[in-house]
Amino acid sequence: MAIAARGRIVTEDRGAWDVLLGDGRRVAARLTGRDRFAAGDRRDLPVVGDFVSLEAPPNEGETWVVDAIEPRKSLFVRRAAGRADEVQPIAANVDLVLVVTAVGPELKAARIARYLQGAARAGVEAHVLLNKVDRAEATASYASGLEALRALAPVTATSAITGVGIDEVVKACEGKTVVLVGSSGVGKSTLTNLLLQREAQPTAPTRARDDEGRHTTRRRELFATAGGGCIIDTPGMREFGVWGSDEDTGPRRGR
Repeated sequence: MAIAARGRIVTEDRGAWDVLLGDGRRVAARLTGRDRFAAGDRRDLPVVGDFVSLEAPPNEGETWVVDAIEPRKSLFVRRAAGRADEVQPIAANVDLVLVVTAVGPELKAARIARYLQGAARAGVEAHVLLNKVDRAEATASYASGLEALRALAPVTATSAITGVGIDEVVKACEGKTVVLVGSSGVGKSTLTNLLLQREAQPTAPTRARDDEGRHTTRRRELFATAGGGCIIDTPGMREFGVWGSDEDTGPRRGR
């Protein structure tokens, strides 16, 4: 095999990756067993948002091989769920983290603060979206929610129903690689579709009995926007643990 192309990781699924090539093709890629064995931890593996060089397969339709991960300008990570000593990368080469929460029982400032701390350790700008402000309960919790969140980071109130705040978010995302994070059911995939101006991600309503979210997004995925940027949608997170220290959460160079 010879190095044949450069591309960007757009999805990851059980140790395999889809890569968007410069010519617009989307190909499946893998690592060699040697490179997997050499990885010190999951930060040494390809991550959604990574730029990589690839080796073409000998036969059309076969899987490409990731030859090298290009140096990263940022790497947004969390502590792996239930594992205090393990890091879980979320997205690479991110310019902006959009922390999505919603009016109602989901709105917890302490949880949002952990996401913001993770973004700060990655050296990435963060912005909070207080979503679903069209809800009936918004009148009671909206003002107090905004006050609590604005003490932590810039906040934009949004609604997919009324369109409030959407233009402001679109402007903030122009030309940037943006990752949306938050719990299930807060509207990340709906916001992704609005920012892309197409139905790229499936969505579902929250459960009527308890307003809890549903897992409609199963994997992290990167989408190109018409404005020259990228949106990375992520599955809902039950928890977000800040991993490591300021010194060891920075972007690794890659291979």
